[in-house]
Amino acid sequence: MSQHPNPTPQHPVAPMNTPQGGGQAPTAWVFRAGPQIVLVQGGNLPERCVKCNQPLHGKPINKTMYWHDPMWYLLILPGLLIYAIVAICIRKKVRVGISLCQQHKQQRLIWTLLTCLGLIGGVFLAAAGGVMESAAIAILGGALFLFGLVAAVVASSGALRPTFIDDRVARLKGAKEPFLESLPDWPYS
Repeated sequence: MSQHPNPTPQHPVAPMNTPQGGGQAPTAWVFRAGPQIVLVQGGNLPERCVKCNQPLHGKPINKTMYWHDPMWYLLILPGLLIYAIVAICIRKKVRVGISLCQQHKQQRLIWTLLTCLGLIGGVFLAAAGGVMESAAIAILGGALFLFGLVAAVVASSGALRPTFIDDRVARLKGAKEPFLESLPDWPYS
């Protein structure tokens, strides 16, 4: 079994359907490879919740995702600025419309609000505690800020994240089994 995340030259990706007249790219370019989604560049995810496979509520959440080989993180050691410049130059991207049902869209909104309230409120309280010379308020601000960080981690754990992107395909993790079961198997893995 090949470990390459993209098709080999002997097995090129052939579009199953091409959009006509500038229409939406087909969902026939979306596959499952184990616990991951394989999205051929130019394809779209089906308009079903990526968590429970229920119909889309509202419009998809459009995101541009970026990825680079994790080995480039070693450039952080000589300097964060060096890493940032190189990462911006070498990263690959994919534009994805992520569909969520009403329940999962509400959960995302709640965790996003908790993250914002925790981070902003924590900074505000910590600063107020410093101005008022109140250690208790400053500690409360620090705790609220940590809560915001935890909420951010919880919120991001429910999101789709790229594990590989090149000029042909993107691999995404974070979709749940009901959605993954609805996708055809990736024929090149």
